Amino acid sequence: MISCLRSTLVSSDEHLVQIIGADTIDDAAEEILKALKEDTDTTRTASSRNNVIYFDGWNGLGASAVLRAVARRLAASATSPVGLEFEQVIHIDCSKWESRRALQRAVAEQLELPVEVMEMFDKQDEDDFLGVKKDSRAEVQQVGREMHRHVQKMDRRFLVILHNGSNEEIDLASLCGFPLTGYSTNKVLWTFQGRFRLKPRMKVDKAMHSAGTTDVFISMAPSREEQEEVWRYLLHQDTEELLAACKIDIASYGIIHQPTQVAECLLYMLELCSRGSQGTHYDLSTHGGNYWVCDGIIRRWLQHGERDVSAADDDDDVLWRAAVALQHEMPLDVDYYQHLSSSHLARYVKSKPYWSSPAYGFTRVPDGVIPDGVPALL
Repeated sequence: MISCLRSTLVSSDEHLVQIIGADTIDDAAEEILKALKEDTDTTRTASSRNNVIYFDGWNGLGASAVLRAVARRLAASATSPVGLEFEQVIHIDCSKWESRRALQRAVAEQLELPVEVMEMFDKQDEDDFLGVKKDSRAEVQQVGREMHRHVQKMDRRFLVILHNGSNEEIDLASLCGFPLTGYSTNKVLWTFQGRFRLKPRMKVDKAMHSAGTTDVFISMAPSREEQEEVWRYLLHQDTEELLAACKIDIASYGIIHQPTQVAECLLYMLELCSRGSQGTHYDLSTHGGNYWVCDGIIRRWLQHGERDVSAADDDDDVLWRAAVALQHEMPLDVDYYQHLSSSHLARYVKSKPYWSSPAYGFTRVPDGVIPDGVPALL
């Protein structure tokens, strides 16, 4: 796939967004590495700010894959290019968000803090066991101070790559003690997006105001006139990311183990979103997996030989467990449904035939049920 790179700047609320033309994960990774290079310009001052970079992918798609590609390239380089001499790259994937404390612990583990410091997490978790929910557990302040001292003592140049699954910007300087202001040459590369956790730009912009620590905002856009191939490629990349990162081994259910299958589930959810604009509320955040089963999206894979199940009861049980597991791994942001018309993916959703009635709303017609020549709603 040949691409022609271009870059433009647009204003978005209180920050500038750099939009770069790129058609592949590799192209985007190269552009991000350029952005991470330390400026050797002698005019740099303490007020120069380009240490914290947010990457939005292609309207959310591909962001996680690009961050991972950047980490791989830096790890594989025997000699670092000028400006990319990081003594330590800390790669933290918190796409499945647990808490600020869990993020702090993950960074502390990679810094290899002393045992007595790590034990502070366990003690605080014990204190919070009955009174504080896991997702509400804040960072441990004493650990933060120890991390700051440890980082200062190591005197290394760090790059932190963060997949942020929360709904707010994280100030890693205060949370983990990384110097990121003044003359510091440490860098942070992070994203909200990843593995179909798609956030509309409006929500990303709003979250940026929570901490105000991000200096650079980068987004990608297809550089080719024919963009459909690019969007389908990115869809495939995100499905591979999702399957590779699943904590629940979906493949063990014997149904969902190919990127094309996961992509079909996502596209069907987007199709339901588009119908929702016609007055039907599907509550996809709760019942998305149910539609995959009831409308035959997953069952069709069984019929096409994706799995050999002898007992019908076992068959149904496997279907439901697979649907629940997959929905758990790819929860679309609810606000994304409301802004679907602005999504580039929406134009590639192929509508499937369905019946419509005042009593039952939309009912999908299974494949092969409608004879040739008989019209259906599309």
